[in-house]
Amino acid sequence: MSPKRSSRPERIFFLPYPQAVGRGIPNRRRPGVTVEQFLKTHFGRPGIVTPNGRTAIDMVLKSLKLNPEDEVYITTTFEKPNVSSCVTCTIFNTCRPSRVFTGKTKAIFVIHEFGVPHPRLAGLANLAKEKGIALIEDCAHTLDSQWNGRKVGQAGDFVIGSFPKIFPVEDGGFLIGKTSPRPFTSSEAGRIRRVKQILPQYLNCLTDYSDRKRKIFRSLTEKFKS
Repeated sequence: MSPKRSSRPERIFFLPYPQAVGRGIPNRRRPGVTVEQFLKTHFGRPGIVTPNGRTAIDMVLKSLKLNPEDEVYITTTFEKPNVSSCVTCTIFNTCRPSRVFTGKTKAIFVIHEFGVPHPRLAGLANLAKEKGIALIEDCAHTLDSQWNGRKVGQAGDFVIGSFPKIFPVEDGGFLIGKTSPRPFTSSEAGRIRRVKQILPQYLNCLTDYSDRKRKIFRSLTEKFKS
């Protein structure tokens, strides 16, 4: 009599941070480099640390002085119907999110979905320039992916991101681009301080983390094909 097969789906475990999980501190450090210095070197222009990615989005939209009836055109790498509520809800607080470009569009929000560069980034950058509106790059899932030989985050007037999606930290986002000053609450300021204290020890591991995630992506892609 053959054994009964389990109806439970197979569990898949993976560690996205090979040098940090289970150890806490990676072997390779980058002493003396602050998060702000990393951002300036990586993107070629100054950036600030925010409590999270949502705050960075809110700061950009507020600086653009958008009205409630204005629209932000959201476009993603794979153009699937679903978009993170972190993005849509934050935009809703200022104006209207939209998945189509219209006469009311006042900004283009480009999401490099799952770390894959948006295939129409160059065209969208030209469209934004032609219309005189802002191009916002969401690099929450990647800092070092490339398109046409350039790293993501080079085309946008603004670049936002979320450190916990890239590094093994609990808090923190970033914002590249000139925005209006915004006072942070004591809670937000505390989160920013923790990020600035903890994150620098992991910055030099960006390539390792990215390579690991790409390896996992390829492995899962092959597994689900079978």
